[in-house]
Amino acid sequence: MANPAYLPEVFIKATIVNFMVTQEGLEEDLLTKTVSILRPEDERMSRELVEEIARNDNVLAELEQTILSKLLETDGKEGYNVLEDNDLIKMLQDSKVKSTDIKEKKIKAEETNEKLVIEKQKFTSIAIRGSILYFILVDLVGIDVMYQFSLSKFAELF
Repeated sequence: MANPAYLPEVFIKATIVNFMVTQEGLEEDLLTKTVSILRPEDERMSRELVEEIARNDNVLAELEQTILSKLLETDGKEGYNVLEDNDLIKMLQDSKVKSTDIKEKKIKAEETNEKLVIEKQKFTSIAIRGSILYFILVDLVGIDVMYQFSLSKFAELF
């Protein structure tokens, strides 16, 4: 039901979830489907970039955690000097090199992602027209119940 009309007692005891499709949401979904069909390499590259950024973020977090745990192990030790701990200094140098490399990769990935978004936007008019068409078809139910369309069937036809 588009606008459910329940008693206030029902609203208090239940959670009403609105699963209605919005035009903007459908446009975004159709845009993604269009790009995945017409430019599958762009969609694949976009997924790979997201995965790479996530992996790099995890590596940075692991590096930070390793350094912090090493510092916590040595915290409060009698006669311990951080500057004399060659293992810690080597770990810090390695982490600096890795973090610099990861930051460079992240910048390149973000630049590539921006280019992919620009390419994706070229198909926006298709997605907008598809969304408008879906909502026109949904309104045909007002003429006759025979004209009912499901979103999944429309997406398949689209």
